[in-house]
Amino acid sequence: MVERLGGGEFITRATSPIPEKGQVMVRYYGLYSNAPRAKIRTTLEAANPILIIEQEKPFVPSKGWAEMVLSGY
Repeated sequence: MVERLGGGEFITRATSPIPEKGQVMVRYYGLYSNAPRAKIRTTLEAANPILIIEQEKPFVPSKGWAEMVLSGY
């Protein structure tokens, strides 16, 4: 079916899918949506709990450049 449109009607129909400024048009469905990702994350976290290491090695800062120059490193 062929329609003949005037210039103004054509522009109106051509630009109608363009969103207004600030309007979000992207929708996420299926595995890309937030709900399934959150469910997967909670099931994985429940299956693999985080182990807490009670004794950590103390932080030892590296030598500064001046100390390395003086020590002949």
